[in-house]
Amino acid sequence: MDVLHGGSGSTYRIVMWNENWTPRAVDIGTGASVNLSTKTKLRTQIFIEKGVTVNNLLFKPKLEKGSKSTAYSKFGQGSVEISTSNKNVLAFKDFE
Repeated sequence: MDVLHGGSGSTYRIVMWNENWTPRAVDIGTGASVNLSTKTKLRTQIFIEKGVTVNNLLFKPKLEKGSKSTAYSKFGQGSVEISTSNKNVLAFKDFE
């Protein structure tokens, strides 16, 4: 399965545009990011050019809050950092 590698302006790509149709990011399989500091509307389009044949092409756009990138995860699973503690963090005296 091709996970968006080897695209180009003449084959396939995913593009994010602002409200004025100015491109904010173009990804041809090498990754792209857009940093927003204010509420902004973005449009996203996937282009597969005429004459290009793709089979099981997979795009994986991901939205992140903040500036830290996390690993890709399936919808609904999230990417959450988990710290472990080898002690009981529940204080049973609170239930007496």
